[in-house]
Amino acid sequence: MSTQVGTHSEPQLAPMRVETRALRMQYSGKTALQDVSVSFEPGTVTGLIGPNGSGKSTLLKMMLGLARGSGEVFYGGRHLGDYQFPGHVVGAHLDPSCLPDARRTGTYLRAMAIANGTDRTRADELISSLGLESVATSRIGTFSLGMRQRLGLALALVAQPRVLLLDEPANGLDPASMRWLRGFLRQYAAQGNTVCVSSHLLGELEETADRIVGLSDGRIITDAAMDQLLNATSRITLESPDLEKLVPLLLAEPGGNVEIAGPGAVVTGITRERIAELALSHLIAITAMADAPLRLEDAIAAQPANDQYRITA
Repeated sequence: MSTQVGTHSEPQLAPMRVETRALRMQYSGKTALQDVSVSFEPGTVTGLIGPNGSGKSTLLKMMLGLARGSGEVFYGGRHLGDYQFPGHVVGAHLDPSCLPDARRTGTYLRAMAIANGTDRTRADELISSLGLESVATSRIGTFSLGMRQRLGLALALVAQPRVLLLDEPANGLDPASMRWLRGFLRQYAAQGNTVCVSSHLLGELEETADRIVGLSDGRIITDAAMDQLLNATSRITLESPDLEKLVPLLLAEPGGNVEIAGPGAVVTGITRERIAELALSHLIAITAMADAPLRLEDAIAAQPANDQYRITA
């Protein structure tokens, strides 16, 4: 029997910009999203960050039509429902616990490939490329969290969509798998696809994302390119025999953050000139001071403590 039977597809889809307009959502009287308007560009990995309850998962669900509120979402200038086969437009993996425990990996992937209008051999390709060979005949209920994440990614990719939406995809992965995922997402975006990944693993996002969108209390408070964001806040290492006098002065500066590191300290949110000015005015000696690369975690830590995800770049 030919594996082509029952397959169908959208006409070849061009790289696709995704745009949300004034998305608003309430749960039990609580506002989860407040007029969220943001775009996601082809060829770009966008990292979605924010504290628990900030609206990240709700935003992804509304983009997929899984949660209903107000506002609009456009994929390539059209509503998702306007496409004959939406699975060729967007693939998503939001919750590994929702996978059907009783199904077997291979048969489930093949069924989903056919349901999405794709050759069933696509399932075998994904089993091989995502390292699922050892569990190809196993029931999903026996999987570890990491293996569920791999299968969820395979399901999101089954129709080779132009847009990929992932909610915390690195949770449960070992270091080697995280490195693989990082490279895969960047490669997928480099092929002209649009990728959005929510994560609490800021170090991973720093290595993966081209752009950061930050949410807090259902509002977008950050939308910046990664390099612009990392260059927006200084990170300086210094040494001083009078650290116990200097540190309180630095912490009193707006946006200042200090981390003690051996005989010295790492300072973020304060310029070299201001540090030198404070030291001189209080007769405090500084024996060494140098610029240091800024990490995404440092950029966030440098923000006021009462709003840890407010980042301006």
